[in-house]
Amino acid sequence: MPRVYYAVDVHVNFFWQRYYARLFDLVVVAQKDYVPLFDVPARWLPWGADERVFRERGLGRVHDLVFAGTVDPATRPKRAAIVACLRERFGLETFGESVEKRLSWDEMAALFASSKIVLNESILGDLNFRSSRRWRAGRCS
Repeated sequence: MPRVYYAVDVHVNFFWQRYYARLFDLVVVAQKDYVPLFDVPARWLPWGADERVFRERGLGRVHDLVFAGTVDPATRPKRAAIVACLRERFGLETFGESVEKRLSWDEMAALFASSKIVLNESILGDLNFRSSRRWRAGRCS
């Protein structure tokens, strides 16, 4: 029976995943840029979202600009700087800023459905659940 490994967060864990992957016949990788770095056959399989959760909910767009996710200057300085700048200039609202405040899938989906713009800042330009578009941080001033 073929053995398949789904490697996620490779941009953070490649140091051990590259060796673990050798135990499998095929590796599917969530971060596209890492596919050619594996020593075994690998293919890109991006994240997906459950359409039953992330759906149009008929909610009014009551939030202009939101970000849902961890905002910690110690571990994510780029994200913290972007969030601070956009909060000051455009009134960005943040939700789930820490592990203790993390939103459930349903809460996050409802927030997205009631927002005009959802900010995404992913690690190394990978796809995540906030959006599939890349946003390059420039100068805020």
